Amino acid sequence: MMFWETFVNLQLSSDQLRPYDECLVDFEGDQVKVRGFFELRTTFADENAARTITIRYIVVNVPSAYNLFLGRPSPNKLGAIASTTHMRMKLP
Repeated sequence: MMFWETFVNLQLSSDQLRPYDECLVDFEGDQVKVRGFFELRTTFADENAARTITIRYIVVNVPSAYNLFLGRPSPNKLGAIASTTHMRMKLP
């Protein structure tokens, strides 16, 4: 999931957004405004390796301290190992 402010800051065109018909709900139970979705080739790198995969991002129009959230499918596709303790992700 990518936040609208990040989408705008990346200077992506809103023409790239495709309709997203599903409803998202926040932690308080309120519906979240979905602007659409798009696919973007995204590169992940650490000091030893780099991998690029295509990720489908759902763009939402809500304020956030984050740029985006990655769900489990992306790190799994990368074969990455995440450590929340160390705030790091290692690639094979």
